Amino acid sequence: MIKPLSFPEYYIIEPTNVCNYKRSICPNRLYSKEEQGYTDWALFVRLLSQIKDCAQVIQLYWMGEPMLHPELFEMIKMRKQIT
Repeated sequence: MIKPLSFPEYYIIEPTNVCNYKRSICPNRLYSKEEQGYTDWALFVRLLSQIKDCAQVIQLYWMGEPMLHPELFEMIKMRKQIT
């Protein structure tokens, strides 16, 4: 029997790919300055509204240092409201 397709339950949203360390083993150091940045608030809100019905886990980090995002605490508050 074929199982119906469903949306994933686990999401990774990268608040920023900026990092304040320059470690030799970190692939983040390979980003050019033009490729580094912060997730726009409007984009973040739109992403959450699209995944709110299926998300069980929303991870707010990946390659960058999330504490560098100026709106991280607001992102966490909004994320907690939907999961």
